[in-house]
Amino acid sequence: MSRSPFRSAILAAAIFVILGMGTVCRADLLYVVSTGSTQINKFTLGGVRTIFSNTGLDTPTGLAFDGSGNLYTANTGNFTIEKFTPLGLSSAFVQLSSRCYDIAFDKSGNIYTAGYVDNKIYKISSGGVVSVFSTSSLLHGPTSLAFDSTGNLYVGNWNNNTVVKITPGGSDTLFASTGSYPSDLAFDRQGNLYVSNWGSNNVQKFTSIGGGTVFGYTGLNKPGAIAFDSVGNLYVANSGVGTIVKFTTQGMATIFAYTGLSNQTGLAFTDDSGNPLIVIPEPGTWALIGLSIPVWVGLARLRRRAV
Repeated sequence: MSRSPFRSAILAAAIFVILGMGTVCRADLLYVVSTGSTQINKFTLGGVRTIFSNTGLDTPTGLAFDGSGNLYTANTGNFTIEKFTPLGLSSAFVQLSSRCYDIAFDKSGNIYTAGYVDNKIYKISSGGVVSVFSTSSLLHGPTSLAFDSTGNLYVGNWNNNTVVKITPGGSDTLFASTGSYPSDLAFDRQGNLYVSNWGSNNVQKFTSIGGGTVFGYTGLNKPGAIAFDSVGNLYVANSGVGTIVKFTTQGMATIFAYTGLSNQTGLAFTDDSGNPLIVIPEPGTWALIGLSIPVWVGLARLRRRAV
């Protein structure tokens, strides 16, 4: 007896939900770096702390994973970008001519970093070739970077409390004015931009058109680095008191961990297998991150049967 299209669709949806729940419940791992420390710390979501690496750091700012699970940070002390393998082995990836803050990857695997003193954004290829991506007149002490789902780069300006949007082609616009001293940027799955304000002790949430509201302020003391886990909780590093605060999607705050680290300048997540978290789904696709090829094939077959 043949299965009706309706029943097939229901079965496909049920498997989608079950698998999606399995993905959401992964044991994410949080990596933390501080300018006052020479090591990268790793936390489970239960708050258990281990040392990921204690070599290759010199006043580091920012953390970002490439598609292969290698971790990168910008060393402001010696003008380098350091690369760490999934096992924690370090090597100098590239030598820079300027003191640069924060790093972010585009979809092609290029690294971007912000020149705070010379007001430039640098682009570094996967092979280590350095070029200047932007010299926009809107850059005023850039220190934080984040890409949206369509490849636009957002830059936080420490010196004039603004966020600048730069298209892949290099066109620049003023996106929003922020609180005092924006220290980090991160996007949620819906494309909203979050900004931690070191001087205002809050986190702002901006829609895609720049409308801003205060998302969280409870428990914040000189908030620095921010990052989202796989279910949309926001983690905020407190530079003033050496803690990490966790905000739910509704803005409820709890202390995630006492790190004892001052000026925590980089947070980044992986799943427990070392795969970088992709917070923003590609437009028009399902947000099933980490599913194996056989699972995707099975879902495609169910979909064809339902048609």
